[in-house]
Amino acid sequence: MSKDQNKIDNEFMKEALLEAKKSLDAGDWAVGCVIVIDNKVVARGRNRVYSTGNKLAHAEVEAMNSIAELLASRGEDATLYVTLEPCPMCMGAILLTHFKRVVCGVDANGSGSFSIIRSGSLPTFFTKSKYQFEIDQSVMVDECSSLFLTGVEKKGKKK
Repeated sequence: MSKDQNKIDNEFMKEALLEAKKSLDAGDWAVGCVIVIDNKVVARGRNRVYSTGNKLAHAEVEAMNSIAELLASRGEDATLYVTLEPCPMCMGAILLTHFKRVVCGVDANGSGSFSIIRSGSLPTFFTKSKYQFEIDQSVMVDECSSLFLTGVEKKGKKK
């Protein structure tokens, strides 16, 4: 990865972290997402599972839904930045959208979809898909982890 790409990735992950902070402030899991095409943020999403009562209100899904028509024609030009490794539901949507790259901060410690892909446990539909994308799990890991763990701590104190 070039220094220029690292700088670009850090810039957009900071934007995803802003969305994650909004989620945390609203009482949701601290997960944020931005979608970038031509080095411009074209969509934002954040986790709203608790604030909306909608179990499907994940950051990635919210961002993708907001620009579904654009992604239908430009998905292969898009990069998705998300602060937490996508869950299997979100990964299905990501694969169907044909992203060029997915950049994430926090490794979901074996329960996220990248771990499932690496273990060979993903259904054949996904592993044989002609739409493959680059995965980068090295961007602002400490910052993303710190914010996510703050949210986990807050949720634990509410019980």
